Amino acid sequence: MNLSKEQVDACFHGCANQQDWIVNVYKLVFKDWHRIQKIQGWPTIGKELSDYIWERATAFDKKYHSAVLPGGAWVNTGFSTDTSSALGPWEVSMNGVEVIY
Repeated sequence: MNLSKEQVDACFHGCANQQDWIVNVYKLVFKDWHRIQKIQGWPTIGKELSDYIWERATAFDKKYHSAVLPGGAWVNTGFSTDTSSALGPWEVSMNGVEVIY
């Protein structure tokens, strides 16, 4: 699966807290989000997608949460980044992710 800038941008639209946009990003990848009890592991994303989410996350925090480490919530709960170039720049891999319903 590949994501786009437009999809990522939409995740931030109308959000005033970190949890909302993070859940929106997860919903892009986990289409059956409402049925999920637990996710073990993290999706892995391409470098450009990772960089773009990081840019958006840090800008969001600087605007709405100036007292926190910019992008810190994404560091703690976000996806892994593919550093081997095995994934396309905007690709998402679910390898190693187990979803419990």
